[in-house]
Amino acid sequence: MNQQDSERGNNGLDRRTVHGNDSVSAPIQADSIDDVLRARISQLEKANEALRFSFGRLASLQEMARAISATHDLYEILEKVIGLVCDFLQARESVWLWFDSETLEYIPDQRLHGTNVLAPAVQAYIEEGILDWALQQRRPAIISLSQTDPGGTDVLVPFVTSVGMSAVLHLETTLEESCYEGQHFEILSLIQSHAATALENARLWGEMENFKDYTHNTIESLQQGVIVLNERNEVTLANRVSLEIFGLLDSQVIGLNWVQIVPPEFLGTIDDLLTQALIQGRSEEEEITLDRPDGSKSVAVTASLLKNARGDGLGLILVLRDLTESKEILELQKLDQLKTEFLSNVSHELRTPITSIKAYTETLLDQVESEDVETQKEFLRVVIQETERLSRLIEDLLDLSRIERGKVEFHFERGDLQDVLQRAVAMLQPSAPLHQLQIVADASLEPFEFDRDKIHQVINNLLGNAIKYSPRGGLIQVAVSPEGSQVHLSVQDSGIGITDEDLPKLFGRFFRAESPLKYEVPGTGLGLVISQFIVHAHRGRIWVESEYGRGTTVHVVLPKKPAEAALQQ
Repeated sequence: MNQQDSERGNNGLDRRTVHGNDSVSAPIQADSIDDVLRARISQLEKANEALRFSFGRLASLQEMARAISATHDLYEILEKVIGLVCDFLQARESVWLWFDSETLEYIPDQRLHGTNVLAPAVQAYIEEGILDWALQQRRPAIISLSQTDPGGTDVLVPFVTSVGMSAVLHLETTLEESCYEGQHFEILSLIQSHAATALENARLWGEMENFKDYTHNTIESLQQGVIVLNERNEVTLANRVSLEIFGLLDSQVIGLNWVQIVPPEFLGTIDDLLTQALIQGRSEEEEITLDRPDGSKSVAVTASLLKNARGDGLGLILVLRDLTESKEILELQKLDQLKTEFLSNVSHELRTPITSIKAYTETLLDQVESEDVETQKEFLRVVIQETERLSRLIEDLLDLSRIERGKVEFHFERGDLQDVLQRAVAMLQPSAPLHQLQIVADASLEPFEFDRDKIHQVINNLLGNAIKYSPRGGLIQVAVSPEGSQVHLSVQDSGIGITDEDLPKLFGRFFRAESPLKYEVPGTGLGLVISQFIVHAHRGRIWVESEYGRGTTVHVVLPKKPAEAALQQ
């Protein structure tokens, strides 16, 4: 649309849109010097008035700039801008219309004007494309009304930002077209520029605040504790979970140094984590146990370096993961698995001897003649062996029960370990005719303090395992020797051995290593568990060394004075 284009609106009013700030100075014509002087004085007065006007508007612009820079609220800025423009152009009415680039519609802002009903004139401007033209030109449009509606003009002031915000401010002013001068357009252009920048900043600020709220809510909803530290090791963020984990009731931790919120006993651990994360530039993790009135908590603490887009360090992040519930679930799963294995093992162990006892007893009653004494004796020996097997199983279960209930009693007295070894070998040798049980004892071994019955039970378990898992016979060697204030006992066989995968599991309840003999060799998987408990009660150590297919050695180290060892520990 050109500067002098004329159009007729739907409401029947003639309009003329005027742009620009051109002015024409007519030559002064006077018949006398007085006329010239009066004309010059008049011009000077007008110039002075224009100068005062300019200074006044400049002051208003400065005030607007200060006002809109003091807030990031979109509507506060709009109210100030609209108020300034209305005052500047002596406007009677105003309406702010947002342009929706998706629907191509102009939407009046009800929050600013209390209504979304458009005046007929504004609707006409929309339909005639005048608002579109104003937005495209990005310049104010002055629309003079016809003589049927004298005494004012309509003004359209477009606002377009670089972030996609577009709007048009429509004003009904009391100024006539002849009142507009170039400075009006200049000041309106300045207002447009200031306002567009302020609107853009307000929108960006709003997006930043929304993202900040989104981030805050996201971090607060995490099931992990998050603590963010700045370069001065001050807390800049701490979510609810982190406060709960550290038992902090007061949420006012922002600005505190991290050492003020971490329990004193873990200052060294977390300081090491933070230092390593800072030096290495990668995440470091450590598990700690927090004692709380409602029980202990296992917490994994991870320290990471906080970086910007360029990779520069901005601070550190601590992530706290409460492992308590996970560990309890794993423990329950483990117990459930142990229960299943236990039922399987015990069922097998009970079924086998009971089946043998039943079969031999029935045969003895129904088929063996009373005169066949030798057969009767042989069958009765089998029944006795299977009964003893049942007895050992029941005894192991009772021992485990007593251990779990803390009802096991120990009687420490000075004794000769070689006597215990010889008694154990003598008891087991008849049941292992294919094996050679050998004792290798250091002559310098002297009597020391231990519980004879309990250590005999340990040796019996270890020798029994060595015999069972060396099915083809061979040498089983029991060695014992003094080592300073301790005694070292070992049981070595040349049996099937244990895989590297099963070695760490040997002292688990009801665990039996996978092997071809697992279901052929009797056992509940409790012997090593009970042995470990007895050895630990003596303040000793027990461990296993094995090479699959080549044999196993079980080592036991006992202190000569367990009471003193207990005090030292």
